[in-house]
Amino acid sequence: TTFSFSNLSFNYDGTVKTATVTRTPSNATYTADLTKGPAVGPYTVSATATGNYSGSGSATLVIIQPNRSPTVSWVNSPGTVYVNQWFNVQAKGDDLDGNISYVDVWKNGQPFAMNGFPNGFTQYSDNNSAMSTTPGTITFTAQAGDTAGATSAVITQTVTIINRPPTAVTTINGVSANASVIFGQSVALASTVLDPDGNLTLADIWWDQGNGSAWTNTTMTWGSYAAN
Repeated sequence: TTFSFSNLSFNYDGTVKTATVTRTPSNATYTADLTKGPAVGPYTVSATATGNYSGSGSATLVIIQPNRSPTVSWVNSPGTVYVNQWFNVQAKGDDLDGNISYVDVWKNGQPFAMNGFPNGFTQYSDNNSAMSTTPGTITFTAQAGDTAGATSAVITQTVTIINRPPTAVTTINGVSANASVIFGQSVALASTVLDPDGNLTLADIWWDQGNGSAWTNTTMTWGSYAAN
């Protein structure tokens, strides 16, 4: 009795796998034993004829894991930064099949940190820096892909750029503002203006000349100033 085995290679999808066994002569009776499990790998398929004919045979059923899509996540992705502050953005891709081929990051839809060299199970995008001179938002997106053409979902991170207000400290005769002086006394007025984001454009000092005239201002650019 001859047994022929076919359909012995299947992709694993979580269902029971079967194998086809044909016999010669066709009227031989047999009992079949298929040993398999849910995991990917080889399993033994055997058949034994009983009755007027006798014989046995065996083959291997191979369950193959289909390609799985990679995943992507953020490594560096700040939510809030300040004007003129440098920050880094980087993404990481993982692939259970070990065939990841790229991890790319875009900044407002434009290429920002790209990495297209296959590197097994884990791969990182470039770790590039960004900065904004004005307040607002920047949107970063990332995606990973593998050599079989599968891609991860696209992830998004929005970075908010905040402008902090400048501060001013004014002194009169070396004393903090609101100091008292004697009428006719010479007064030394100094004001220091600081901007934590480094984008100060002007500073104004206002004073009353003491003769009932309106307040007068002097416009200055970045720095520390004194008026006598």
